[in-house]
Amino acid sequence: MKINSLFLMLPVMLLSLAGCDKNDDGTPPPQGTSMTIEVKAYDKWTYFSFENGIVPEPDDFTTSQAWDLAFHRWDVRTNGGQSGAGQGGTYMLTQTTFDNLPAPDASRLVTDGTILTYMQVPDMTGENNQRVEVPASTELGKWMTVKMATTPPGYEMAANVFMVRTAGGKWAAMRFTNYMNDKAEKGYASFTYLYPLN
Repeated sequence: MKINSLFLMLPVMLLSLAGCDKNDDGTPPPQGTSMTIEVKAYDKWTYFSFENGIVPEPDDFTTSQAWDLAFHRWDVRTNGGQSGAGQGGTYMLTQTTFDNLPAPDASRLVTDGTILTYMQVPDMTGENNQRVEVPASTELGKWMTVKMATTPPGYEMAANVFMVRTAGGKWAAMRFTNYMNDKAEKGYASFTYLYPLN
């Protein structure tokens, strides 16, 4: 009888497990993903979509909807504000994990403005300030504090989670984890993210 009872319960157990891949409202849960993007080049940005990964550099990034974030050294763009025509923007949370994330809050969203950065290898003698003004996220740029006074430059990372709104208006949560790849080479932005949140 015990064996028969087990067989009768098996379909119920399988149905219960099958329901675990959806939230209470029937939507799939956010999927966690890790990503490492090479950002060594001074003279280019690398464009990224939460849905499609790294995407080709658009002819005109300010009008393209094909990207959500762009990376250049330690600089980051979102597709909104002065960087793009999308609905993108971001804000930083105080928490450092994805546990118990608050609901996205559009009222806190910071859209892109402009920053000063190096678009060519800098003159480390200090005789020539080669920084130029470009559109970028001042908020998402908080992931990295660069100390140019040392040779080579030092850096300090923030462990905070960022809430990011995509070009199309969806939400993601991301946290930067390293400025190196798995070979301990610098010039790689490594991060984990949950997408979509809504």
